[in-house]
Amino acid sequence: MVRLYPWPLRRAARPLARRGGAVGFLGLARAGRGPAGAALLPLLALLLALSVGSFGAEVLGGAAQGRSGAALAEVGADARVESRLPLPATVVQAFRDTPGVRTVLGVQHLAGGTVGPDGGSYDLFGIDPQAYDDLAREQGSTAAAFPPSLLAYRGGATIPALASPALAARIRSSGVAAIDRDDYIGRYGISVVGTVPSTLLTTDQNALLVSNAALAKIADEQSTTVPSPDLLMIGGSAGGDTLRAAVVRGTAQAGVDPALLTVRLRSQVLDALNGAPQPREALALYLWTIVAAGLLSVLAVLLALLQAAPSQAALLARLRTMGMGSAQGYRLMLVEALPQVFVGVAAGTLVGRATVPLLGPAVNLSGLAGTAGTVPGATAVGLHAAVLPLVVPGLALLGLACAVVALETAVIGRRRVAVELRAGERG
Repeated sequence: MVRLYPWPLRRAARPLARRGGAVGFLGLARAGRGPAGAALLPLLALLLALSVGSFGAEVLGGAAQGRSGAALAEVGADARVESRLPLPATVVQAFRDTPGVRTVLGVQHLAGGTVGPDGGSYDLFGIDPQAYDDLAREQGSTAAAFPPSLLAYRGGATIPALASPALAARIRSSGVAAIDRDDYIGRYGISVVGTVPSTLLTTDQNALLVSNAALAKIADEQSTTVPSPDLLMIGGSAGGDTLRAAVVRGTAQAGVDPALLTVRLRSQVLDALNGAPQPREALALYLWTIVAAGLLSVLAVLLALLQAAPSQAALLARLRTMGMGSAQGYRLMLVEALPQVFVGVAAGTLVGRATVPLLGPAVNLSGLAGTAGTVPGATAVGLHAAVLPLVVPGLALLGLACAVVALETAVIGRRRVAVELRAGERG
């Protein structure tokens, strides 16, 4: 890099030579013809600082993304209301009327059963497919979304269902075409028509999703009733106090004990994960590392400028006697010093970006994210490239290095030029 970067600077200086003004041409020409060793120290320091900063930002960003995903997996939405009894319509409506609530998905958690050679259990959930798909996409859980038409019921004694992949494999291995059920809704069968990698409703891999409209039709045909929802998935910005007030208001109207309802918030789970020791210590370590690497790079740039200052001052003194103003002289020093800063920042950012595909498959950030063994169903947290973690450290360090160059040019350069001019007068 030290050997190559002067070439484009020399080529860029050629067209400037044919234009008016000497600042751009002289600055790029001197930057392109300077000794390679003088540029080595600041380039290495900037490369090290940006590589560490960009990779560290990617690690922290991946860990934060993992905690956010774990909180969503545990709660399933912005808020979750569970009840030990079916919820009356007045309670559900109380949540719908609450300020800050955008979506309320009512879910019937029906009694499960066993299936497969090992007799493993499953959980059956009745949902509105369209409302569920809308909520999943609103929450950013594309893995839990599915086309609502998959659960369309077209009559008969068997209703379609979506299963978790592990449960679907167990059902296939059992050799049955449909799961027979006999419960308070009636006698009916459940046929798995597809799989969904994850659900908003549970972290277990034993979920069956069916349409509550299909259950209602089965119940109507057999003169039974479908119970009211006992689980509400809520999307919106309503806080915990607001939702608990809705619990009190709705249960008071329905004559239900509010202690039977439990409200859980995704934000509370995320705050607990963020407050764990691993994320706090990781953030502190990263910040101190960035500060140390940034100071090292700034010191390297400053030392390189001080090393080149005598020759720059002599040049500016000669140019001053030829009629170049002081402002043009300072711009000349900036044009000469800044290319290596830009090159170092760009190279460091690219190296930080390259570490993601190289190290990403071997990195598991679950321990750093604080989700390993603490959040049931949380998937492994990997390293993924993102724009902001790569760009922000580079821009910050670039601004800091440019400020150092400008300060050295304005303060130290002015004094050295004055010394050179006085020496010339005495000579």
